[in-house]
Amino acid sequence: AMTEKVKMKQTKVVMAFKSLIEKREAASVMTRLFGGTPFSKLFTNVREKMSLCYYCAASFVYSKGTLFVESGVETENTEKLVAEVQNQLDSIKNGDFSDEELDNTRRYLINLVNGVEDSPSTLISWYFAGRCFGDDISPEEHICRLEKLTREDIIEAACSFSLDTVYVMEADGEGEDAEEDDDE
Repeated sequence: AMTEKVKMKQTKVVMAFKSLIEKREAASVMTRLFGGTPFSKLFTNVREKMSLCYYCAASFVYSKGTLFVESGVETENTEKLVAEVQNQLDSIKNGDFSDEELDNTRRYLINLVNGVEDSPSTLISWYFAGRCFGDDISPEEHICRLEKLTREDIIEAACSFSLDTVYVMEADGEGEDAEEDDDE
């Protein structure tokens, strides 16, 4: 792990997991199930139940084959957080998620895709991104692919990710939120 000390109250942790996955929809659903919704593993377990961080969210950059997890923590919880994020990914790799969690995640993404055609700019962005990925499909076709995904597809997607980098921007406790001594 690379650690840098900076003047702030909250320690920032960024974890990068690499994959060579080609199933974009499976990676997308897995990422949201892992940490991309208010009912995801990272939000409900790491943030809410365990109170290990202020926030914890996952995003997938398909062009780089990289899953990023960003979090804000108390410095003393950094190692626990990193271990627990890996534990939550392992739980998905082991199929430890309900059909309801999968369906909710799928519905969440379908609602996002349904909003693509609401404005010309989002529609243009949609087709531009598809062209860049060499997967020029309509929002309707994307929804069809989302609906066909199985538990096994999600598990396979999760299993394709392995931890590559942990970057820690460690707070020195003297950030802008810290109390300052007044010289009188």
